[in-house]
Amino acid sequence: MGQPNWLAAWLTALLPLTWAFSSDPNIKNQKLNIKFLFWVLLSSLFFLTILFTKSRSGLLGFGTASLIFWTLYLLISLKAKKGFDFLHVFLIFNISFLILTVLVGTPWTPSVSQFLNHKISINNLSAQAGDQLETAGPALEVGGTESGTIRKIVWEGALEIWKHYPILGSGVETFAYSYYNFRPAEHNLISEWDFLYNKAHNEYLNLAANSGSVGLISYLTLVAISIVVFLK
Repeated sequence: MGQPNWLAAWLTALLPLTWAFSSDPNIKNQKLNIKFLFWVLLSSLFFLTILFTKSRSGLLGFGTASLIFWTLYLLISLKAKKGFDFLHVFLIFNISFLILTVLVGTPWTPSVSQFLNHKISINNLSAQAGDQLETAGPALEVGGTESGTIRKIVWEGALEIWKHYPILGSGVETFAYSYYNFRPAEHNLISEWDFLYNKAHNEYLNLAANSGSVGLISYLTLVAISIVVFLK
């Protein structure tokens, strides 16, 4: 996919499909056990890959998608009086996610091996495992300015572009040129001060900067209509 966050975003979009395909009302039928196991394993593989990307945005997207999907599935199950089926599917998927999270870890929590190594290092008065915990994260983020700080600065610059070109923006795919006319001074004090930024790292702000209010409103309208169609 070219970048860990893009891979995580793609898998976050695919994961709810694996849950939906597995949630057949006849799931307890013996003939469908292998089919159900397939979707559980595929879902676990997707989630494991997201954990390996160490993408915080990917994990936050996964949490949002999970909350929406299981809430809607619960409401549908209660309406159809199939609460047990919901509980059966919900527990199997989410327990597998929890086990993987504990084993592999997240950008906010250590893995089992990191936790044990850190504990051993404390007992031996060694800082080695502590260093491993501090440097856990994507290769692009370790050793430089925190990515959240960088993005806030770039987002601020994108907003400035939109303020100066509020109707049609600076032009389609011109962020790499226009950003440097409105680049915040704080950008000079971070580890990526000499990087070329061709995107705002936020699709909505990127649209606002490049295509202005016309482009952003058009895109939001498309999203809103798509949601209405899905709900129908």
